[in-house]
Amino acid sequence: MKRIVATGTQLSLTLAATVGLMQVSLPCVAAGFSPDIAGQVNLEHRQFFSDGLQGQDKGQSSLVLQPEFYWEQEEGNGSFTFTPFYRLDSEDDERTHGDIREALYLTYWDDYELRAGVGKVFWGVTESAHLVDVVNQTDAIESVDGESKLGQPMVHFTSIKEWGTIDAMLLPYFRERTFAGEDGRLRPTVPVSDDALYESSREEKHVDVALRYSQMYGDWDVGLSYLGGTNRDPYYRVQGNQLKPYYAQMQHFGLDVQGILGDWLWKLESIYRDSYDNHTGVATGFEYTWVGALESYWDIGFIAEYLY
Repeated sequence: MKRIVATGTQLSLTLAATVGLMQVSLPCVAAGFSPDIAGQVNLEHRQFFSDGLQGQDKGQSSLVLQPEFYWEQEEGNGSFTFTPFYRLDSEDDERTHGDIREALYLTYWDDYELRAGVGKVFWGVTESAHLVDVVNQTDAIESVDGESKLGQPMVHFTSIKEWGTIDAMLLPYFRERTFAGEDGRLRPTVPVSDDALYESSREEKHVDVALRYSQMYGDWDVGLSYLGGTNRDPYYRVQGNQLKPYYAQMQHFGLDVQGILGDWLWKLESIYRDSYDNHTGVATGFEYTWVGALESYWDIGFIAEYLY
């Protein structure tokens, strides 16, 4: 078994354009709820300078539909959010896919919140890499930067106290990472198989646990996190002529720190992961805002980060 890091796809430049975007909002009232409807329709195109090494086309167009439905109880402390997602791609059958980004019920009382359903959770402070953001699986077929995430089934409890905020999550179902198909771009030389392998005998039904503690200390925001369960980053096994993702178990510990000092924003993310192999990672740096640059109305931001 080995980790595959080379993509086997060479190109000069990837171009992406959003040709059309539409958003609508439609409030109405029914059955004790006050629903809002919003959404977007994107027509996108990616253009490459040359054909893919495996004969893929230079151009790739797609249509994206992502409506959002939000209901809030007029009497009580409950709300429900439903966000489906669907992409229709002109070239890649694997990139033509749908997902439930969110189908989450939220209720709260006193200093507590409870969420149940399919949701998205973001942890992290740095820009170049989100090392501690491990709850949701990456929707890698959407983008190569890891920003797009699949919806994660969860029960999420939050306690907000003066001494800090605690988040505790049960994650009863694992989501496999998406990959480009045979006709898709930005993929390994051999397409990644849909037939995933698991270390756990329960496979995708393994119940994961995630915890996070966060608190403000003066100008510094500090978070400590843990996830025990299936590794979101797959290893890879070559079996015959197939490249199969292998999902090992892991113990993942994270630290994120962010401090505001004048016009400076200092950031740190650090992790230790005990999985098929042990891994330590660090991302740290700063963000500086030059307010009224050159005596103008413009503000200029500078970002520098180091990754290990």
